[in-house]
This record gives sequence, structure tokens and C-alpha cells, in this order.
Amino acid sequence: MRIAILTNGLFPFTVGGIQMHSYQLSRAFARLKISVDIYYFRPEFSEQNFLYNDQELEYIRLIEFVYPSSFKFPGHYILTQYYLSREYFRYIEQHELDYSIIYSQGFTSLYFLNKRIYCEKLVTNLHGLNPLQRSFGLKNKLQSYMLRIPLKHIIKNSKTNISLGGKLTSLLIEHGALNDNIIIMPNGIDPKFLSELDIPIGFNHKLRLIFIGRYDRVKGLEELNQVLKEYVGSFDFEFHFVGPIPDLKKVISEKVIYHGLIKNQDTLKSMLENSDVLVCPSHSEGMPTVILEAMACKCSIITTDVGANNTMVFPKRNGWLISGDIIDGLKLSFKELFAMSKVELDKFKIESYDIVSDKYTWDIIAKEFLEKIKRI
Repeated sequence: MRIAILTNGLFPFTVGGIQMHSYQLSRAFARLKISVDIYYFRPEFSEQNFLYNDQELEYIRLIEFVYPSSFKFPGHYILTQYYLSREYFRYIEQHELDYSIIYSQGFTSLYFLNKRIYCEKLVTNLHGLNPLQRSFGLKNKLQSYMLRIPLKHIIKNSKTNISLGGKLTSLLIEHGALNDNIIIMPNGIDPKFLSELDIPIGFNHKLRLIFIGRYDRVKGLEELNQVLKEYVGSFDFEFHFVGPIPDLKKVISEKVIYHGLIKNQDTLKSMLENSDVLVCPSHSEGMPTVILEAMACKCSIITTDVGANNTMVFPKRNGWLISGDIIDGLKLSFKELFAMSKVELDKFKIESYDIVSDKYTWDIIAKEFLEKIKRI
């Protein structure tokens, strides 16, 4: 079996959800001794090196392209994605390459959908479907409106659509995907990210909560800040923010600590291992890797019931799932959290770890995908 992965960039040259997904998925296929060709572009300014090991490179072939250029105009991103897809198609056609599966990330299937020759082998993964979810501000609303056009075209014309699960499956169906042609394939984590630290059940330390991400209205920071301002004077806890947060959006309190942007994965893992609860109060999401990473580090989770979050977080088992008003949901979740004993919270944290280790490592996900694709 040989699989082609068409991707809009590749980690570590380009940093983002799709790029990391392509990197980790290709590694998982290689560990299963499946040959993988990765079609990607590398930014000219990137001085990063490949992170694949020698054993993985026995099964991975990297096919590098120059990103198509275009003058800036409304919708230029869609045009360059079409051109990139066309370059990938022409390479496959010119070299007469035969693949069992052509796994297309994001918009890289756009040109392929016009060519019946490869449609039967094409699998498309549009990830979080963010343009179909809630957006804020005129600029973001206009961007979402424009991106919905190619997004819906891909959904309706793909033989096989990937869903990360949860509410994203119904979004795909709502916009034209056939239920029988949808494969549930969640996001995952590197097995090495699973924490080896033991939780001393009932050990008494100050409760630590953490948020990881940038400031963006859709991330729910306005609501989170409002609740923190109300609770910092009433409960004993620390709240840590990791990510670029503007000074004007910071809560002034000795209990709220801002660390700025942290890129080192070992440092991030250490911070999660020393936290009790990850808070992710987004208005819209796909399937955030940060939730899986926090669970792998034995954190309980407070998040909203959007995207595929309800496939990872289960009330009264490993966290709190907010439906409806985010401020009210955060207040209720915090009150229940602060009222819990350490033993009760530690059981939530261990359950998080068990869920992610049983279902959400890349090796498990890759094997399940290959089994499911056989039935389509």
C-alpha cells in the first residue's frame, strides 16, 4: 500500500493544526510500514530541519513544492490553494503514480475534484470546519463567508469526508456530505506525550488552572476574564495563561500569571503536568490538540460543547462541558470545581489520562482509519 498525503505545509517548517496533523499521521503510517508520499511546500525563510528519524524515512518520501504566488486581493488564499492543488495533481499525473489512498488536507483537493481519474481514491479532511461555525467581527465574518464556497464544494463532491467527530459530523451532513461516506477520524497525540508522572491521590496543593492559546474573540477569553475577576477574591487558586495575550486583556491579580508565548514542547508539557485543570471556553472549535495534550498530562478539562469536544470530555468523569451561555457555564463549573475534594479531582485527572491513552494516540488512530477505509 502507498498513500499520498497532500498538505498545506508541513511541521516544523509551517506551524499549525493541519501541518502537525500531516507530520504525525505520516509518522504513524511509517511505523505501520506503509509507504507515504508527502506533498508539501516549504517557506523560503524556514531554516528548520526534518524531524523524521531514519526508520520513518525508510517509508516516507518528501515531495517539495514552491508555494504559488498571487497578488493580494479578497479571496487570493483560495486561488493559491487551487494552484497548489493543481501542482500536486500534475506531479502525480506526470509521474504516473498509483496510490491506494490520496489523503487531502484542507483545500488541497480542489483541483482533484475536477478530475474523475482520482476521485475514487480521494479522502478529504477539512478539519475544524471553522468557516461554518460562529465568527466575530466584520473581517472574520467576510472571510468565513468567502471560505464557505470552496468548503461546501469539497464537502459535496468528495467521495469520502473525514470528520473529527462530535458535532462536526452533523455539520458535514448539513452541508452535503453523505452519512455513509463519512469516516470518523479524530485528532491525536504522539504517544511520547503521555505523562509518566504519578498523581499522588489527595495530595494537597494550591489548585492550578491553565489556558493555552492566543487572544482571539472566538477563544472565549472575554467571558473567562469576566469570571476570573469575580472569583479571584473568593477562592484560593492560581490561573496560568500561556500565549500572546495583550496587556489590555489581562486580569490584574497575583493569582493570575501570564507566561507569554512558549514554543518549547518540553516546557509546555511540564506546565501541564503541574496543572490540575485546562480551561478552553471557545465559541467554536475543531478538535483542539491542547485538550488531548492536557489529558495526556493528567489534567481535568473545562470546555464548551462545540466541535468534537464532547468526544473527549465527559461530565462527572473527567471534566465539565459547557452548553449555552459561556459565562454561566464557567461560573457553575468553577463553583463545582472549587467545592471538590482533592481525591475527587484526582479521579477526574486520571480518567482524562485513561481516555486519551486508550483512544487518541496516533498509532491507534492510523490503524482504525485503515480498517474503516476498507469498508467505504
